[in-house]
Amino acid sequence: MKIRKIYINFPMIIVNKVTIISKKVLKINLKNLYSKSSYKNKFQTKFVNKYGIAYSCDFYPKKLISDISFIDPKDYQGIFSGSVVYVIASALKDWFQKIYPRLLKENKSIILVTGDSVRSNPFDSMNIDRDKFNQIMDEGIIYHWFCQNCDIDLEEYVTPLPVGIDYHTINRKNFWGEFQTHYIIQDLEMNYVSRNRLNDFKKRKYDLFCDIHLNPSHKQERKIAYEKSKSINNAYFVDKQMRRGEYWRKMRRSKFIVSPRGVGIDCHRSWEAIALGVVPIIKSSNLSNIFEELPVLIVDSFEELNDSLLRRYKLDKKYDFKKLTLQYWIDLIEMKKISIKPNSSKEGMNFINKKNLVNEYSINFKEYIRNFLSKQIIRNPFILVMLFIYLIGKIINYLRIKRVVKFFKRILKFFIRMIHK
Repeated sequence: MKIRKIYINFPMIIVNKVTIISKKVLKINLKNLYSKSSYKNKFQTKFVNKYGIAYSCDFYPKKLISDISFIDPKDYQGIFSGSVVYVIASALKDWFQKIYPRLLKENKSIILVTGDSVRSNPFDSMNIDRDKFNQIMDEGIIYHWFCQNCDIDLEEYVTPLPVGIDYHTINRKNFWGEFQTHYIIQDLEMNYVSRNRLNDFKKRKYDLFCDIHLNPSHKQERKIAYEKSKSINNAYFVDKQMRRGEYWRKMRRSKFIVSPRGVGIDCHRSWEAIALGVVPIIKSSNLSNIFEELPVLIVDSFEELNDSLLRRYKLDKKYDFKKLTLQYWIDLIEMKKISIKPNSSKEGMNFINKKNLVNEYSINFKEYIRNFLSKQIIRNPFILVMLFIYLIGKIINYLRIKRVVKFFKRILKFFIRMIHK
């Protein structure tokens, strides 16, 4: 059949006046492709994100649903000694009731990783005290514990994990004024927007960026932070909802961002800021050590916030941004996994020698394109399709803005001519 005419109208695709595929079917097929591409890459991004950590484990929930209270025991069948096991922190109590006794009986040591919840853990989410925690530690089943929103300071046994960048929300649905976007594309945008990081720090237009909304959670702390932010002479206040991409670009125009805790101890805002080269001002907590060697301003109270505090802050030339990368945390967990095994020191050295840590942990934009994004595309060519759609959308938005600017220029010229007449 010779194709004389093909076009896409609103409800369907038509070739030679014959309906080939309806928009509904096309949408379902694209959604299936999108889902497969998400599964294939398992949230492997350059910047750290919580799903990337979860999917790097040996055992994790089939469906990652934030803040759920119960586990599906099927997700934890076949756990072997030395496994890395991921549990949603809010479901820890249920996991310890249903899975832990079996591991204890069979004497299987594991690495436990917990997160994807605003609940602090282990104390808050499990409702336990230090004595109970010490008992768990002494039983020797949990060889090491990695946790997000960590509420214990015990470096030799518990390693805090960052909540990282939120790539999961708009990977699933439209949100923040953005259409549903694959996490690889979100990661690409973050890498592009943040490419200059701290290089232009002194040239920023504003000293402080403030986007605090007085929600009921930790209201007093946020209120203090907001009131003190108003005392800063050169501050920018977000007064309306905006697309996240626009939010990132506006944040980059400031040197600092006030970042009180959200519902959890840690928050995505702080990690976005560090990635973008904006210094987050955070309150001291059990997580303070996680920010070592990163550009962060830690205060005992937001009452300390003033112009003098910002002026006194000096950037360090020795920042190590490896903690911003997902691979750094995956490797940290992998090294703990290796250390459980006999002859672990030899295997650990082999693991390190095989890795090109300079490239793995680099956040240079050119290195990202050359060594990270290119590999992701080889693994999953469908990313190219999504990238093309993303760029088309950006071009359309740019042209739309250009038309609006052109329209207002015409209006301005019209009024100028009227005045001269």
